[in-house]
Amino acid sequence: MAIVTRWQDLLEETIRKFPETAQSISALHEGDIGGLMRHVADAHDLTFAEAAEVVTFRLPHYLEETALSA
Repeated sequence: MAIVTRWQDLLEETIRKFPETAQSISALHEGDIGGLMRHVADAHDLTFAEAAEVVTFRLPHYLEETALSA
């Protein structure tokens, strides 16, 4: 699985795979993975747990740059 360090890259990948999220995704705060999962769940009529699974397995792994320097 690819590692993504730019939040914008993760959002762009989300929009490519789940275009229904495009409208609401821009309101997310940077790094808000929970918010991203909620948007995917709402846009696709999924539970939060189902959306978490989708985000975990269908999108690149997001890693904050600050975690890379630790």
